[in-house]
Amino acid sequence: MAWPWWRIIQANGFDMKRMIVIIFLLGVVATAGVGEDDLPAAPTRLANGMPIEGMIQETNTEGLVIRTMRGVAVYPWKYLSAGTRYRHERPFLAAQEIARSNALRRAKAQAVAAAKAKAAAAAKAKAEAAAKAAASVSAQTNVKAKAVSTNAATQSDTTATATNTAID
Repeated sequence: MAWPWWRIIQANGFDMKRMIVIIFLLGVVATAGVGEDDLPAAPTRLANGMPIEGMIQETNTEGLVIRTMRGVAVYPWKYLSAGTRYRHERPFLAAQEIARSNALRRAKAQAVAAAKAKAAAAAKAKAEAAAKAAASVSAQTNVKAKAVSTNAATQSDTTATATNTAID
């Protein structure tokens, strides 16, 4: 071949910049309909690069639970490859953080409700004590009023008796 391949392309009316742009646009158009879900799943691998055969059943704090042909096996996070940890541990930790924050929010709401209930019970007890004290004061006032009226009646009887005695 006498000329390099790009000289042949240039001789036919294409220059290198135009070819690069065309190849780039063809690549964009070809991959435009491919989403992340359409790509094949990356295999689960151990830290040494060996793929793990089986289906991922769940993730937990200890690691990945994988159903293999021999049964269910738990692979700790520290023995898994960085890519596998990135794909599976991060969503697990995010879900765990959301659950923790929701539990914290519920606990705060329950604490506020308990504080309100305690304050209401204290207010009720205080109102009952005040009513009881008012009833006690009222009863004492009634006893004093009876005593005063009894004393007044006794005094008026004594005065009347004295008056009657003085008249006789």
